[in-house]
Amino acid sequence: MARLQAEIEMCVDGTHPELAAVLDQIVRARDERVQLASAHRKYRRRCIARQTRSSRVHIHQQFYKNTAAARAQLIMDTTSKWYRITKERRIMDASVPCYGYRIPEKKPTQQRHRWQQYNEIAILSGVSKYIGFPAAPAIKSASTEEVAEDMDALRQSWYHT
Repeated sequence: MARLQAEIEMCVDGTHPELAAVLDQIVRARDERVQLASAHRKYRRRCIARQTRSSRVHIHQQFYKNTAAARAQLIMDTTSKWYRITKERRIMDASVPCYGYRIPEKKPTQQRHRWQQYNEIAILSGVSKYIGFPAAPAIKSASTEEVAEDMDALRQSWYHT
């Protein structure tokens, strides 16, 4: 009994050799599990950081791709509108006859035109100085019916050309 009592006291004191060996094994197993859990947690954090970084890069690249696509679409839309407007302008320019003045190439013709212009200016300045120009009559604006008729006529001539 004394021997049993001594072993119980050694167990309570923590000095029992077999109990110390078992406790050492338990502590080593616990330390190993803690070390493995810490390494696993560190590995998972690195994986999550890499995944987050890659998803951010993907989102950033997708943003650049969408921005470039939107820019290209806007440029295409603007270009097509510009071509359509230019085509309409050319059609409008073609429908209006050219009343521009062309300078003749031959010198005698240029001199004759210049003398005709000088004579006309002299006549008009004489009329202005000695007789005077009559005042223009008062011009009234077109009525809404006349404007509507003119617009209809323009539309019809536009569609038939």
